[in-house]
Amino acid sequence: MIQFVLNGLDRRETRVGAGAGTWKKFEYFENLTTQTAVDYIDMHLYPVQRDFVIDKCLRVAALARQHNKKLGIGEAWLYKVAEIELEQIPPAAAFGRDVFNLWEPRDIPFVNVMFKLSHYLRVEYCSFFWMRHFYGYVDFNEKTRQLSPGELFKLADEIAAENIVSNTLTGTGLTLQQRLVTK
Repeated sequence: MIQFVLNGLDRRETRVGAGAGTWKKFEYFENLTTQTAVDYIDMHLYPVQRDFVIDKCLRVAALARQHNKKLGIGEAWLYKVAEIELEQIPPAAAFGRDVFNLWEPRDIPFVNVMFKLSHYLRVEYCSFFWMRHFYGYVDFNEKTRQLSPGELFKLADEIAAENIVSNTLTGTGLTLQQRLVTK
């Protein structure tokens, strides 16, 4: 499908990329790199268990370099699931966990690791998926822990919007800001 779209696309100077989550089979990245005319390979990083980051990212980066493709991280956020939950919990339920402030002590090191990994792999860009958590988290309490993922997302978005207007960053946001301005 990717090659079909590329065949009819007048790209001119626009670079086009494609990719997948690092939890996908490595063969997908091999096929994407060798059987399509994409300019860059994009990785999505969520679960850090198994070989999803260390092994897979290194292998995809080496593959991209071998075939003169650029590399990007189009989505990254720490997936809040235990190993035994990986195939059991629906993504919406897992993402619903992200909104809580109790995760900030884990999100900060994740941002630091992604920043270092991006430089190590020489990626063109790294985009963090839940930008709202640079501006706000939901307090974890008896009331909020009962909310559905949709209700939690709405509440998190409201908190983040208020803090965006007042330019108030969370510790996670401050960490990214410091990383971006440090030379």
